[in-house]
Amino acid sequence: MKNYLKYCLLLTEVSSIVLLVLTLLYVLSGYGIVRTSIVRKLTFNLINRHVAERIHHDIFLRLLFNIFLLVHCLSGLILFIYRRVKNDTFRYILITISILIPLYLLLPLMLIDLIDLLK
Repeated sequence: MKNYLKYCLLLTEVSSIVLLVLTLLYVLSGYGIVRTSIVRKLTFNLINRHVAERIHHDIFLRLLFNIFLLVHCLSGLILFIYRRVKNDTFRYILITISILIPLYLLLPLMLIDLIDLLK
């Protein structure tokens, strides 16, 4: 296995754990906004409505989520393409496309959040 594929596999594994934690945090905070009493009981009064709203609307967490989502998608796609596509030329074309499209879609959103974070 080529060296960069080992890094892609490591990035996919690490980012999946971070994404799981962030997703659970977002789901919990979302329910904390809608169903405050249930989430307060589940979290032993750690997350009330105010804390849930702050977590759910935090720009830094959203930026972190988008960064790890981008890393996870790109590294997973590169691994998938390398395993399934045997033609080197077609493989590099697909890898280039799989890098450019998510960057084109997510980068403007991440830049908006970054600008808001730096204000």
